[in-house]
Amino acid sequence: MKNIWRTLVAVMLIGSMAACGDKDNDNDDAPDTVSGATTHEEDMAKGRIGTGTFIDYNGATVSNAYGIDFNKDGQLEFRISDDRKYVSYVWSENGNNIANAENQWDIIEPMAKGASVYSGCRWEGQGDAMLPDNLPEKFYVGFRVRLGDTIHYGWAKVEYENGTLEWDKCAYNTVPSITAFCGED
Repeated sequence: MKNIWRTLVAVMLIGSMAACGDKDNDNDDAPDTVSGATTHEEDMAKGRIGTGTFIDYNGATVSNAYGIDFNKDGQLEFRISDDRKYVSYVWSENGNNIANAENQWDIIEPMAKGASVYSGCRWEGQGDAMLPDNLPEKFYVGFRVRLGDTIHYGWAKVEYENGTLEWDKCAYNTVPSITAFCGED
């Protein structure tokens, strides 16, 4: 009987979630919610954006690469190019990936603060993705990252000013397979 109730609750939660990138637009000071799902700020961990070691798909080690180290272990899960518009990663089925724009292949979806990042996002990239043209001044990028044997959802904040992109900060949900909301850390 417990399994039936767990399944029912899981179905209700999944059914109540908004589409990837949707967010609470009530503009009040209350914590962001998405279709009744509460935020999980206590489960969020700050990652690090900077230099580290990146191991590419061939197993070659690149020292002092610039990118995202979600779990701060010194090994980058995602490498960011010098112009900051291109992100590469080692892809595997249900592994690291970036939320893609609808009907786009390897084009990153710029998201707003409070946007949901979860299994229902478009995870169509296979090792690299780039930011689209005409970016807003501030936006977020959704990530799916494999840490050990589990999948976690997270985000990175990006600022675009005077033609320069700056990757500002990142965080991920420490609870496997649970939604992360952009800007929550």
